Amino acid sequence: MKLAALLAAFVGIILVGCSSGGSAAVERPSNGDAAVTAPHVAQTKSASEAMCRKHGMEGTRYADDGQFEAAIQEFDKAIELGSPCAPSYGHRGMAYGNLGQYRRAIKDYDKAIEFFPESGGFYFWRASAYDEIGQYQNAINDYTKVIQFDPDEASLYLLRGIALQKLYKFSLANKDFNKACKLDKSNC
Repeated sequence: MKLAALLAAFVGIILVGCSSGGSAAVERPSNGDAAVTAPHVAQTKSASEAMCRKHGMEGTRYADDGQFEAAIQEFDKAIELGSPCAPSYGHRGMAYGNLGQYRRAIKDYDKAIEFFPESGGFYFWRASAYDEIGQYQNAINDYTKVIQFDPDEASLYLLRGIALQKLYKFSLANKDFNKACKLDKSNC
């Protein structure tokens, strides 16, 4: 899978997650009759998911327009709605990253990874944020995780190799650069 496809899949999780993620707990009244509360829970879940989608889409629109503070406010509203809006952590992390608030971005990516540990996109963006604040070993760890999801993506080896160079691990960096070259001759 190419990096662009990996990122597209990541964005797809964010957009779809608002309508399919999470689960509502059904509280049973003391008499054990779940049917009394289940319709209310279903309606609440539907309303919550609709609000999640609304705030998530508004946040995305603001982010696309470069209005990252407004985007963060919308993602905050979505996140307040609970687990159906968990993908909004990733989007808010991207908005924080675009504002240079990398530590906040990392916290949001951590939370997104808790909900979606099999999403390479969250690891990729967190690696980029770690790289920005000079936490190169953490960046390397996350690039390594993304490579596990997509071992044929040359650019991932390049990025990890650059991070390895920053830690003066030149032999390992050269292995990554050679692998990137082998995968895509334009990297040679």
